[in-house]
Amino acid sequence: MDDFRLRIFSVLARTGSFTATARELGITQPAVSQRIAELEKETGYPLFDRAPGNVSLNEHGKVFFAYSERILHLYDAATQAFVPAGSLPRTLTLAADDALRTTVLPRLLPSMMELSSQTHIIIVPYSPDLPADIRMFTAPARESLSLEHSAALCGSVRAVATGAQDSRAPLLVWSGYLDLLPPEDKAFVRVSLPDPMAVLALAAARPECRALVPETALNHEKIHPQCIESLRMDRFIEASGDWARTQLYYFLENTTV
Repeated sequence: MDDFRLRIFSVLARTGSFTATARELGITQPAVSQRIAELEKETGYPLFDRAPGNVSLNEHGKVFFAYSERILHLYDAATQAFVPAGSLPRTLTLAADDALRTTVLPRLLPSMMELSSQTHIIIVPYSPDLPADIRMFTAPARESLSLEHSAALCGSVRAVATGAQDSRAPLLVWSGYLDLLPPEDKAFVRVSLPDPMAVLALAAARPECRALVPETALNHEKIHPQCIESLRMDRFIEASGDWARTQLYYFLENTTV
């Protein structure tokens, strides 16, 4: 029960590759191209910027993506509402920001699947405006209680510096820290990326630089970083419906990584 073109669009937005999208959905690459062309014809706008070997959402595509994710979520909810209990595995949409989706969740996913073997887990990028069953995100740490977030505070993520020891070295920064950096440090920022693992990969290729990433991105057996408490982020989790009473939610809320 849904428009399969929206599924194709969603997967292509995530993978950035027609080939990878076709492989994941079990269809041909021309079929992916045809369905995307149909959507672009119906909306009247191109939805992707195309480059050799890669596609990415343009401004029109980002607007359409917000609507398509809502529609797909409603399709899934409607399907489950009219299926007898226990006849199909339950689907969980788990939204997480870049700092958690690329570093924490890959480590937790095997345990999550073991805890909920009958649950199909879909991990999507976090956005306050998009629906999800469970949401996990980080926000700048506060020393006092704040009502800014209704979600449960479930820990913190420290910032660490790796690479060159010189505090004046060029900085490669996870984008979540940009607004927290003092002006004197911002002057040294050369690259800012939303994926902490990409920052580390770039830092490995540029040893003259200093990298600022969440501590959860590191393999502690190989790297001994300098912690920067002033850039610490609080970690939050919230759930909709009955998910807050599940063993999986309890595991995510109480696991430290």
